[in-house]
This record gives sequence, C-alpha cells and structure tokens, in this order.
Amino acid sequence: MSITKKLRKKGIVWEVRLQDSRGKSYYKCFSKKSFAQEYEKVEKLKKLQGYVLSTDNKKRKYTVRDLCDKYTHLYFPKLREGSIISYTNYMNNHIVPHLGEIRVGSVKKEDVTKFENFLLKSGFSIQTVHNIIYFFLTLMNYASDELHWIEKNLIRNYKAKKIEKDSSFMFWELDDIENFFNHPDFHNNYYKDLYLFLLNTGCRIGESGALRVGDVDFGKNRIYIGWTLAKNNHKSDKYKGIYFSLNRQKGANGRYVPMNNTVRVILTKLCEDRTLGDFVFTNQPNEKRDIVYRDGSNKEVVISASVINSQHFSNTRFSKLQERTGIDPLKKLGAHGLRHTFASHYVMNGGSLYALSKLLGHSSIKITEIYAHLSPDYLRNVGDFVDFDYC
Repeated sequence: MSITKKLRKKGIVWEVRLQDSRGKSYYKCFSKKSFAQEYEKVEKLKKLQGYVLSTDNKKRKYTVRDLCDKYTHLYFPKLREGSIISYTNYMNNHIVPHLGEIRVGSVKKEDVTKFENFLLKSGFSIQTVHNIIYFFLTLMNYASDELHWIEKNLIRNYKAKKIEKDSSFMFWELDDIENFFNHPDFHNNYYKDLYLFLLNTGCRIGESGALRVGDVDFGKNRIYIGWTLAKNNHKSDKYKGIYFSLNRQKGANGRYVPMNNTVRVILTKLCEDRTLGDFVFTNQPNEKRDIVYRDGSNKEVVISASVINSQHFSNTRFSKLQERTGIDPLKKLGAHGLRHTFASHYVMNGGSLYALSKLLGHSSIKITEIYAHLSPDYLRNVGDFVDFDYC
C-alpha cells in the first residue's frame, strides 16, 4: 500500500493504492493527505483481521443461507439449549425460506421491512416477529463483525417493530395468602413445603427443582442458587423420552438467597438423612427419572434422580389446589406468581429495589423496577427536593 500525490482536473488529490487479499491492486483518492493516511491505516487493519475488501469476490458471494450454516456450525456450541431450539426454528422456518438466496452484502432495509410485514400478515404475534427480526439482525452483525464477510452492514440500525410490554402482573394480597395457606387442603398437600419455599424466597420453580442438599448452608444461613431444572426439548434419539435437563444458570457464579426462619425449618426437615447430592424437593411418590446433566462446559451426561416435574407442577397441581382452596378464579396464579408475590410484599414492606434485584437474580435493575410503584416511599415527598419559598 502506498500514498501518492496526483494532479487531476479538479486539483490535487492523494491516491491510496491498495491490494486485496488475493494481491489484486485497486485505489481510492482523497482531497487531503490526512484522510488518505487514515484510510490506509484502517484498510491495513481490516486486511490483517480478514475483512472483505472491495475486490474479494469470494466473500461477496456468500448468501444468507451460507450465513445461517456458518452461525450454526461456529456459534451454536456456545449457546444454551433453549436458544438453539429457538434460533433453529427462526432460520429453518422463516429466514432461509424467504431471505436465504440473497447475498449477505446486498441485504437492505427494504428487504427486512418486506420480510417483517410478511410475517405480520401471516398471523404471527408482534413479539414473535420482533424476535425473528432481532435474531436476523444479530446474524448480520455476526457476518460483519465476526466473519468479516461484508464491509458495511446496511441494516445495522434497523428498528424491529415491538409491542409495548404490559408491566402489570398478578400477585396475592395478604388475605389471599392467608386463605390459601390456612386451608386444610394446603396442609394435607405433598408439595406444601415447596409452595412455602417459593413464597418465602422468590425463587423460580426451575431453581427450586434443581436445589440440592449441598446448596444449603445452614452455618451461614443462606442458599446457593446456581442451577435450574428446565424442559429438555432435545430432538435427537440420544435423549428421546428424557423431559428435563439440569443446567447451570446464565450467570456463571449463581447467587445466594438468605433463609428466613420458615425456610430454615422447611429445609432442615427436608435435608435430614440425605446426602449432599440429593435433591431437596422431590416428586411424589419420590420416583426416579432420567435427566440430562450439563455442567456449563457443553458436556452432557444422563443421570437418574428424583426431581419434581416442574412443568406439570406449575400448570396443573398448583392450579387444581387453588380451586380446592377457594381462590378467586380471577386471582389464580402460576408458580411464577408466588415469585411476584414475594417481590411485591418485599417492596411494600420497605425493601430496596437494588437488594431485591440481587435476591431475584435479575440481570438488570430495570427488570426489578416493575415493582417500584409498590414501594411505600415511591414518589413520597418528591416535591421536597425543589422548594423555592418566597412566603
């Protein structure tokens, strides 16, 4: 690469002569030498990093279908199982059939808009369409930033349509809690300890199902939440008939949840005469089931253990028990509703949003802010911050 001074009809220009990855020369001119020097510097860096240059025709011919294949091969090993399932569906059923033959470097905003409108007219919800388009934008950024297939991503700033989220949620007031937990059918229920645990810790049903005796620290009065019991959804014959997997949490280090007296009594009773690897909450009548165990390093083994069927527990058992205990049908909750109930009463009793965010394991305090309006101090005395008194 070199910079030379040239005299043209419009005056003096500075010419940068370049070579692509195959050694073929091409050039570009600038009105100032400093512009030419900066461009040369950037192009040298691009070439070192493997970026496509203006005459690299091989990379310029890659299609969206090629991009999907490349992403599947290189990036899927880094993803969680649920993400793999969703992304595979997006690519195979939507992106490749409609955009697969378009060259990656030729994708324009008009193509994405047309694709987005097609999905909406096909009857998909706005949220589903938003997820598909957002994933496609991720693919294009991957082509530009990681694979270096294109110099410029023409749709980088595309804004996918999205529905305004309703921040409202259902939770039980004190009288609802008392009616449910004082009812005889609750006290005679096999899962009563699990219901109380969910209400007193705010843990997710999958986190509770994955809890093992070794995660309970009675000395420090806390519980380690680092695993989750998730629906398996494996399509391969290798795991055919296995419905659940035990996975590491998204946060590699997990989190700790303190025990109040109720939780401590429950766990003391359940952890007696069990080994450290045994699950705390088990299914009735304590039968074993096969689950896929993942330790977070993409290694998988099948283990046999007694775990709750978290899907059936949330959608069926809890629902039927609410009917028997006389809960108003309009106030019926899923198991996740007990998490909302814990969080709501935590805030209403004066707990801070920051501490609650840590307890619930939220990735951002913005998620926890849906409970802000329940705080007794929320917007209280805000007028006192500015008070110009001329009386």
